[in-house]
Amino acid sequence: MKTLFKALIGGIGLSLLYALIILVAPMIMMIMGINKYTSTPELLGFPIYKMGINGNEFDSSATGMGFILSIIIGMIFYYLVRLLIPKRNAK
Repeated sequence: MKTLFKALIGGIGLSLLYALIILVAPMIMMIMGINKYTSTPELLGFPIYKMGINGNEFDSSATGMGFILSIIIGMIFYYLVRLLIPKRNAK
């Protein structure tokens, strides 16, 4: 149960990182000089995120599917790291 809780915390941490990236990415793209851009990738018919830049305005939003996907990926990443890096023995 303790391992599942730690994996869930890792997944929530990745979902917060996902939200931060979705909110900051349009600003970085505007600084780079991109002034017309629209993106709405989908997985199983649900949008992962919505992002658009039009002139000096931008709109970005993280969706529920993206949060669920990032939590699952974070949990998988936690278990892979735990599997690949052996636990140290305490002396």
